[in-house]
Amino acid sequence: MNAENIASLVFFCRLSMLFLHTILKICSVALALVTLFSVSGCKDEEESTQSSMEEVEVLEKSGYKLVNGGISEYRILLAENSLENELVAAQELQNFLYEATGATLPILYGDDVADNAPIISIGQTERADAASLSVDGLDLNRSGYLMKTVGNSLYIIADEQFKGLGCVYAVYDMLEDCIDDRYYHSDEIHFNQKQSVELYKYDDVV
Repeated sequence: MNAENIASLVFFCRLSMLFLHTILKICSVALALVTLFSVSGCKDEEESTQSSMEEVEVLEKSGYKLVNGGISEYRILLAENSLENELVAAQELQNFLYEATGATLPILYGDDVADNAPIISIGQTERADAASLSVDGLDLNRSGYLMKTVGNSLYIIADEQFKGLGCVYAVYDMLEDCIDDRYYHSDEIHFNQKQSVELYKYDDVV
């Protein structure tokens, strides 16, 4: 995959993410209005509903940091036979974490990492196999993915029939959580500068 194709893929994925987030915002507003009218005159119930929604939005910390004080012990791990989109996902994750924190997470392949080393595994790696993680039996669409935190490591896997495209979407969702990475236009991307970045507890099938 040449640089032009990678740039086109990144643009397409981020544009799709922007569209999906816009739809989700519209749906959220519509749902909020319905909820507001349905509980009109019942203040306690409304406060309870609002509190529940806020609790859902709070991400649980794993106790580990992807970046701590501008330094990271993490590695991005790919399989030896990694798919094109898995490599794109790894490069996007590496680039944006560097831009936001100054820390560089090396991209490694295969078993070129200690068994207990903290990693972000992208694709069906040997570490993912060892953790008994796969997307076999899951009905994932082209942007779907499995993202799960296990101990000090994070695993991201997507359906190979879509060449691992879901891994790119998973990385963008993760970056939005970690550094508030948001894509508005091809030349307008926002993210927060941070010295430290949390690893959250994920257990998602999207």
